[in-house]
Amino acid sequence: MPRISRAVATDFPHHVTQRGNYKQSVFEEDNDFRHYLQWFRDYARRYSLKIWAYCLMSNHVHFVCVPTGEDSLARTFNALHMRYSQYFNRKKKAKGHLWQGRFYSSILDESHLFAAIRYVENNPVRAGVVDSPDEYRWSSVRGHINRDSDPILSQD
Repeated sequence: MPRISRAVATDFPHHVTQRGNYKQSVFEEDNDFRHYLQWFRDYARRYSLKIWAYCLMSNHVHFVCVPTGEDSLARTFNALHMRYSQYFNRKKKAKGHLWQGRFYSSILDESHLFAAIRYVENNPVRAGVVDSPDEYRWSSVRGHINRDSDPILSQD
């Protein structure tokens, strides 16, 4: 039976999540986070996906992003997660699935947009990893409060 097509609304923000298979860690060291973000930035630009917020946790990821084409979300995350899985499995000398199924996405309306961004950027606080969101290195919060420039975030 074929999969049901994902609902995508071009030029509207989407909350995207993906977690490790069996909730396993998918990021174990700083270089893992760096590679993922670098590839994410590259694929998002290639496939016209605007990035408004993100947070990478040890076993899952969150994004608020805006697809400018019908296939922007699918092409970005499929390419990214395939490449990252190959990198991670090669590094660990492992085989098999790194991610649990396909990514989840939901279209955000204006009334839920800022709540979703807060939710994404406060994820490390809720998880007890840090006391304040700006203490966490692997999210967009520092770029939003101008403590650091963030090359991942879209400028428009």
